Amino acid sequence: MVGFKGALNDKWDWSADGVIDYTDSDTHVTYRASGNSGVTGLLTLNIPDNPNIPGSPAPAAVRRAIYPLLADHEVYPITADTADAYFGGGRRTPTKSLQKEANVRLTGDVYSLPAGPVRTSLVGKFRHFERDSGFYTLFTPDFYLLANGSPSATGPVAQSPINSRRETLQGAVELVVPIFGKSWQPVPFIQGLDLNLSYSSEKNSTEGVNQSNQQPFEFQGEAAETYVAALKLQIVPDIALRGSFTEGFYPPDWNDLSDTLSPQNISNFFMLIFGWVDPLRGNRPLVLDYPAGVTNYNGGNPGTLPESAQSSNIGMILKPRFAPGLTMTLDYWRTKKTGAIVRTNLIQVLDRISDYEGSIVRAAPTATDTANGWAGLITEFYTGPINISVLETDGADINIRYDYDAGESGNFLFNTNASFTNHFQTQALPSSSLVETAGAGGPNRWRGYASAGWQRAGLGVTLTGRYVGKYSTNTTTPTSAFPSASGFDGPYIPAFTIYDLQFQYAIQSVRGGMLQGVLDGSQWTLGINNVFDTTPTMVSDGQGFYNRQVDPRQRFAYLQYRKSF
Repeated sequence: MVGFKGALNDKWDWSADGVIDYTDSDTHVTYRASGNSGVTGLLTLNIPDNPNIPGSPAPAAVRRAIYPLLADHEVYPITADTADAYFGGGRRTPTKSLQKEANVRLTGDVYSLPAGPVRTSLVGKFRHFERDSGFYTLFTPDFYLLANGSPSATGPVAQSPINSRRETLQGAVELVVPIFGKSWQPVPFIQGLDLNLSYSSEKNSTEGVNQSNQQPFEFQGEAAETYVAALKLQIVPDIALRGSFTEGFYPPDWNDLSDTLSPQNISNFFMLIFGWVDPLRGNRPLVLDYPAGVTNYNGGNPGTLPESAQSSNIGMILKPRFAPGLTMTLDYWRTKKTGAIVRTNLIQVLDRISDYEGSIVRAAPTATDTANGWAGLITEFYTGPINISVLETDGADINIRYDYDAGESGNFLFNTNASFTNHFQTQALPSSSLVETAGAGGPNRWRGYASAGWQRAGLGVTLTGRYVGKYSTNTTTPTSAFPSASGFDGPYIPAFTIYDLQFQYAIQSVRGGMLQGVLDGSQWTLGINNVFDTTPTMVSDGQGFYNRQVDPRQRFAYLQYRKSF
C-alpha cells in the first residue's frame, strides 16, 4: 500500500493512494466419507458385476462383506481400518486472488457560512479484482478400486470453479454544510447541525469463464447513481442524533452470473415423499407425471440484473462527560430493495411453483393439457440467483467502545458490537406474499463480537469473542421460509461463540545492524483463531456436513508481518 498527500493552497488539499493485495492459499482437509456418496459407491447401483472384465467394480458379495447393509452398525461397527480404507476422503481448496485499487481525492472550502465553511470533496476510484479458485474432492484408492475397478479416479475434477475478473470505476462528489456550529448557535439547545450530501456514479464490468460451458463471458453494467442525504444534530456535548437517506444500487456478483450449473435429478421417490404438486396442472401430484424424475440445474444466472435500493437510518451517539473515553452508538436501519438478487433453492421452487415460473422450463402443452387448461410438463428446473420483485429488511446495531488510559500500566481498550436483524422478507413476485427469512435462509437474527485489549510501549494483546446466533435450514423444523424442511437436525442449528487471541509487537525504530531495513517500522502479530478448537455443528444437508458459518480448519495459528515506510 502506498499513499501521497499534499496541498494546492491554504484551502484545498489532495491525496492519492493505491493498494495491491495478492492472496495464494491451498487448504487440505481430510475426513471420513459418509452418507449417500460412500454407501452408494459401495453399492455401485446400475453397474453390472463382472469380475472377469478389467476395471469393473468388485462383486456385490465383496462389497456387502465390507459394509453389511442390514447390520446394526452401532452394535457391530466396521473396524477403524476398514473405515479408513474405504470411507476416507479429502478435500483440497486452492484459491488465488488479486486486488488492485487506486483512489484520488480533492478536498477544499467552497463557501463560508456563519457556522463555518462549506466543504466539498471530489473523489475518483478504480478497483480491479480477480479470483481463481475451486475445490477437489477425492476418496481413498481402496474405495476407487472397490467401486470402479481402478485404484484411482481419472483425476481430481474441479468443482465450483471461479475464474473471473471485475472492474469498478467510480466518481463522487461530497458536500458538508454546517448549519449551526460553535461560531454560530442561534438556537440555545442546539450546539451543532450539519447537512451531508453526496452523489456517486459507478460503472462495473465483469469478465471470466462461464462455469457451465467453460466459454468466456463479458458483462458490461450500465452506469448507476447513488444519492445520500444525512443530517447530524448535536444537542449537548454528550448526545448527538443522526439520520440519513440513501438511494443506490448493487451490481450482481460474478458468482451470480457464472457459477457452475450443476445438474441434479429430482427422483420420483422424493416427489412422493414431499407430496409436491403442480398448481398449473390442476394441482396434479408431480409423482404421476415424472416416473424418471426431472433435472434441476443449480448455479449462476447470466441474466441477473443490478438491484436498486432505498435505505434510511436514524441513530444516536453518546459520549458522556463523566466517563471520558466511552462512546456508545445506537442505530436503526431499514432498506427496501427492488429487483433484489436472491438465490432460490429447490425446496422453495417446488413448494411454490406458480411463483417461480421464471425458474422452470416446460414443454408445449399437449392437446389433452389444453383441453384441461393445464400448462405443459416441466422439463427442467433452474435454481440460483434471480431478481425478485421486493426485499425488505430492518434491524438495529449497537456499538460500545471504551478507551482507558492507565498511565504507566498501559492503555486498555474494550469494544463490543451487536447486530440484530428484525426482518429480512422476500417477495418472489408482486402477486405473492412476503416470506420471512431472517434466521432461516437469510441473515442470522443475531451477530456480534466483543474484544478486550491492552497496549503498552509497542506491546499488545487482544482477546476477541465472535458470536453468531441460531438459524433454521431445510434440515431443521419447518418454518415459513422452509415449509417442507425435514427436521433431521432438530429445531434449529445452534448458536456458536468462537474466541480469537492476538499478540502484537510494534518496532518503531532500529538503529544499525543488518536487519534494520526489515525491522524498522514493522509490526509483528502472532494470532490464534478459535483458541478453544470449537468444532462446527454437523448439518445434514448432503453438501458439507458442517455449519459453513464456522471455519472448518478450527484452531489455527498464524504470524503476520507488516512494514510501514
